[in-house]
Amino acid sequence: MKYRLLLVILSVSLGVVFPSRAQTDICSLESVLHSFDQAVTNETLAGWVTSYESSDCDQNVVRGVQELAGAYGSLVELSLTSSEDVCSAHGLSSSFLAAALSDDVDIWQAQCAGDRCGETENAVTDRFAAVYALLTSRIAAVVNNVSVVGTFQQSLGCAENWQPDCQNTQLTYEANNGLWRTSFDLPAGTYEYKISINGNLDETYGAFAQLGGVSVRLNLTISQSVTFLYDHGTHWVSDTVNQLLANVPGDFQSEIGCADDWAPDCLRTLLQDPDGDGVYTYQTTDIPAGNYEAKVALNETWDENYGENSQGGGVNIPFTVPVDFAQVTFDFNVVSKVLFISVNPSITVTGERESIRVNPGIPQPQTVIVAGTIQSVLGCSGDWQPDCSMTSLIFDTTVGVWRGQFNLVAGGYEYKITVNGSWDENYGENGRGDGVNIPLTVNQGGVVYFCYDHGSHIVTHSFVATDLSRGCE
Repeated sequence: MKYRLLLVILSVSLGVVFPSRAQTDICSLESVLHSFDQAVTNETLAGWVTSYESSDCDQNVVRGVQELAGAYGSLVELSLTSSEDVCSAHGLSSSFLAAALSDDVDIWQAQCAGDRCGETENAVTDRFAAVYALLTSRIAAVVNNVSVVGTFQQSLGCAENWQPDCQNTQLTYEANNGLWRTSFDLPAGTYEYKISINGNLDETYGAFAQLGGVSVRLNLTISQSVTFLYDHGTHWVSDTVNQLLANVPGDFQSEIGCADDWAPDCLRTLLQDPDGDGVYTYQTTDIPAGNYEAKVALNETWDENYGENSQGGGVNIPFTVPVDFAQVTFDFNVVSKVLFISVNPSITVTGERESIRVNPGIPQPQTVIVAGTIQSVLGCSGDWQPDCSMTSLIFDTTVGVWRGQFNLVAGGYEYKITVNGSWDENYGENGRGDGVNIPLTVNQGGVVYFCYDHGSHIVTHSFVATDLSRGCE
């Protein structure tokens, strides 16, 4: 990206030395902000970004770091490099850090909007504030560890039961499946348990996937190994005593992120039963139009599987997706062994996403820019610039869309979306490549919220903040 090249030129060194994890967690908000300030001061911002990209921090954190560097890069592009002026790149980034560490970014943004700095600098402070809001929400959403807490913890070596920070009962994250799972050898007995997030009891999930829900009961008549599984996307808590490990492999699995089709051990297509009614469900809006087949497999092997007419080892069940990314629902009845597949073409990836589990699997670009007549107002040197970072959007990994918010004065505008800093790939009205410009009328000055879905290429704008837990609406 453009800012990356500029920062490499400015850098006297590409290395940033982080404190050890014994001293601090580099993935925390405080560490991100402090190390950002250090990198700006030492002119090693490119190395700072690279260090996070090669770290084991969650991608939510890494993307936030990249966008924070991008906001600073906007100042560098404007050549506001005096270290003395409060409106310079260093001055604004330093005051931003102080405000962020005291959680007073809103106050800082309002002060900057006064007579301290010009309109161009104010556009940059708005970008800093927007990046900070997404960064904090992303870091807050990061799951660093998942533990099983309950009445069997002492038998596994924990100091006490219901101990959320006991490492002996932590689950392991499986990136290929997007799930947390671990097996434990438990003695015979009757137990209760829940899932705790990030080593405390502030966020727990129990029966029926409910936040703070009732504990799950576990009855063991003999000593045995029990596998616990947790999906943070649905908050479904399960174990191999109370629930089946049922999956729906087929020739569509590679479309939703599995390495291969017909893979019974790829749990991206895991069937789940959060409401406990005996019907296990998997739902997706990530399958392109076409003809497919599927069946149910238990315990990640083909040893026990069910096809047409609930037959064990039966023939594959065909289904058709009439349009790209229509909603497909797989329902498996554990009593009758019947798999029912339904397709709803009225709900697609561009419509209302109500997926039980979302598996995006769509390659994302490096940058997404809102290019148009809004750009000169927001600090770009001119309009219709496909690579001006002042109007770049930020990728929201939680729902797989690009977001941004910009302060615009009243007026009539037009814009399009450009991808990867050039006009080679751009989208206009209705998500059409090289399509017509999208009109935007701002009756009163204020914040305009943009959202872009790279799966559908649809971009929307609104004058009210949208629900960050949902896609573009």
